[in-house]
Amino acid sequence: MNNVEIKNAKVLIGGKFEKTAVYISDGRITFSKPKGKSDIIDATGALVLPSLFDIHTHLRCPGQEYKEDLDSVTKAAVHGGYTDISSMPNTSPPADNEALINYIKLEGAVFKRCRIHPFGTLTLGSKGERLSRMGLMKKAGAVGVTDDGKCISNGTIMMRAMEYADTHGLFIMDHAEDHDISANGVLNEGVVSEKLGLPGIPEIAETIVIKRDIEISRYLNIPMHITHVSTKRGAELILAAKKDGIKITFDVTPHHLAFTDEDCLSFDTNFKVNPPLRLDSDRTFLIDLIKKELIDAIGTDHAPHADFEKEYPFDRAPFGISSLDTAFCLLYATLTVENKIPLEKWIGLISSAPRKLLGLRPSELEEGQRANFFIFHPKNEWKVDRKTIYSKGKNTPLQGKKIKGEVLYTFNNGKMVYPF
Repeated sequence: MNNVEIKNAKVLIGGKFEKTAVYISDGRITFSKPKGKSDIIDATGALVLPSLFDIHTHLRCPGQEYKEDLDSVTKAAVHGGYTDISSMPNTSPPADNEALINYIKLEGAVFKRCRIHPFGTLTLGSKGERLSRMGLMKKAGAVGVTDDGKCISNGTIMMRAMEYADTHGLFIMDHAEDHDISANGVLNEGVVSEKLGLPGIPEIAETIVIKRDIEISRYLNIPMHITHVSTKRGAELILAAKKDGIKITFDVTPHHLAFTDEDCLSFDTNFKVNPPLRLDSDRTFLIDLIKKELIDAIGTDHAPHADFEKEYPFDRAPFGISSLDTAFCLLYATLTVENKIPLEKWIGLISSAPRKLLGLRPSELEEGQRANFFIFHPKNEWKVDRKTIYSKGKNTPLQGKKIKGEVLYTFNNGKMVYPF
């Protein structure tokens, strides 16, 4: 397509929906009909929305392409409305050097569907011992650093890593988990874990590290981002720190907003995630923070696994949900349909907010901007199954279920990248 006309849709402009035609001309957005012929998309009943940015995606490559590869992850992303994803460095080997950052950026760009913004590790091999080559990774295109699932336990090393990352202008993200406390836990510690006879992960495994990170951030006066916060107490600690002027931010996930530990009573390993699904009181508290506009971002924590891995018993199956294909639709069902939060009030948490956190230009539906947006029909229903999920990882608790709201088209840099 060259010129494109999208008609009969509601377009999110400046935080409000307007019934107007939107055009793509030379890869850019315009609200005036361009000269020449246009391909027409009749989007009656649909919404035109700014493209999404995922701040937390597990690529699985290089090294674990049987779980996910760059072809499948970029397909899953644009199918879900995402034109940008931030890749976590827990690849095999870990992305702790400039060569691997280069590989991820260059190989991901080959598919021309979505942009990949790589994170490097804070420490070599994510071992929590020696600092990684952050300066060289920054030059190669890394946007941030994290040891993600391997939280650095040594406070001194964490401080030095933050200082080094800050000198290179790298975004610092931490997965808050005290591994000595979480130990061999496989789900939230509480009534459900006792009923199932499985070892639990108490909330203090998360909150004790959040407390530490807050104090380090305060002492060094360096920004810190806590990813996938799952507990009411953890969020309360961060909000209190913000009031004290500490440069701390956080994100939550769609699954912690939609599900609770009671879903694990089914023994369905697709509900096994880290941090674990918590109590309904935690879930509703986080949703209330979205209503009050107190959460900084929503990240999918997309974690695809092979079928055989999730077929192990609950205590042996790996943690993680494959989310990119379904995240936006799940959020729409949870936040807008179930909790009556207007879409325009929370979509920024998965579009403009992550970009701003990483120092990138927000994607907005404005005259002259690059055409990065997607078309979503809120009333369409579709069945989540192996054929409709483009990620190699089919490990979603939505498998086999119908979900309301469907991404019809995704445009990146003025080109239609979904449908394929």
